[in-house]
Amino acid sequence: MINSNKQQKGQALVLIALGIVALVAITALAIDGGNAFSERRQAQNAADTAALAGALEKIQDYPTSDGDIYNFNTAALNLAALNNFNNNGTTNTVVVHNPPVAGCNGVVGPYVGNNEYIQVIINNSVTTFFAQVVGITQTQSCVEAVARAKTSSRGPLFFGNTVVGLDPNGTSFQAQSNAQHWTIKGGGIFANNNALDKHSNVTFPDGDCVTAVGTVSGFPCGGSGGNADLKFAFPDDIIPLLPPIPPCSGTAYKGADNKFHEQSGHEGLGSTLPGSFSLDDYPFSPGLYCITSANAGNIHDTVTGSEVTFFVNDDNFSIKFNCGGAFSVQAPTTGIYKGVLMFSNITPSSYYSPPTCSQSFEIRGNGSTPIVGTIFMPSACIDWRGNGDGLADRSQLIGFQVSSNGNANVDITYDANDQFNVNIPAIIELTQ
Repeated sequence: MINSNKQQKGQALVLIALGIVALVAITALAIDGGNAFSERRQAQNAADTAALAGALEKIQDYPTSDGDIYNFNTAALNLAALNNFNNNGTTNTVVVHNPPVAGCNGVVGPYVGNNEYIQVIINNSVTTFFAQVVGITQTQSCVEAVARAKTSSRGPLFFGNTVVGLDPNGTSFQAQSNAQHWTIKGGGIFANNNALDKHSNVTFPDGDCVTAVGTVSGFPCGGSGGNADLKFAFPDDIIPLLPPIPPCSGTAYKGADNKFHEQSGHEGLGSTLPGSFSLDDYPFSPGLYCITSANAGNIHDTVTGSEVTFFVNDDNFSIKFNCGGAFSVQAPTTGIYKGVLMFSNITPSSYYSPPTCSQSFEIRGNGSTPIVGTIFMPSACIDWRGNGDGLADRSQLIGFQVSSNGNANVDITYDANDQFNVNIPAIIELTQ
């Protein structure tokens, strides 16, 4: 009996020893595993903020006090160091890539090779406490983050379409005449609601067509309707797209060369035309001109000039080039009004609510040179009656409603280099 008791005591000691080892292992899993998870989360946060810091620096690229460029790599590494990942080569390494490469475990992500993206990879080692009893001295983790750094740029208005109607409720574009044909090149038509080609006389030699938020009817090319996701809220989405509204602080004058000029000292601020915009020949020297009296009748004479922008500073207006009234003007090729030929501000809704069209711009012909530049009148009805001599105007027509009638053909070509382009802001975002 005594020997039996000794054997039982020995077995109990073995079981206790094994239980202690198991308890230590469980403790190691709980404590060291928790530490590893916490460190990984901290590393991921550090990688995220470092990638964003690098993206921001890539956009700004500003010089430091000693004149050196403070680059995105330095910005990302410094931010990681502030979060206790100092790239010491022992407990952690921090690597910044632009463009991104294959990440942790060699995984190839969707942004590999794309120079718009900054990638931060952090490898981290954490010394264990209890897990060393079972031979695990360190845990390893790899985390990565990718941030987009798209610089600001300039891009075309309304998806680069040649003709744009912004009426959100009615017929944004309408070709009415059976005798008149539209030939639209370089882009298509965008209608913020419905588009109608009453006699199927609108053609697109370059293969473009019509994109409408609402319905499309009668176009030989077919067109795409029902694009509700493309709708522009009017006027809220349009106002930020307008060129800068000038103060119109100067007064234009006719010089010895018989041309209108900007007032000296008010260049680029807008010089207001004296009198009405209707009764005289209008050769213009380069500049920015404000029109405040555009309701005095039809224009029967010629308006010419290059490097010229007109701003219509009326809540309601009617500008009509009739019969011999020629409009042969080219927009500026440089400066903040580059590509802007004529524009007006959005007025109170009572002026553009259909069917009043209290703002209107009508062209029944042009001169011996094409019209070049963007006509951006977001709350006006634009009626383009064509050109009698077959010239291809190099313009972009943007109005509340755009329509045509009569029998002179419309031949219009869009080229982004001739037109007003808007600022597209920089994009900084965490993508992975």
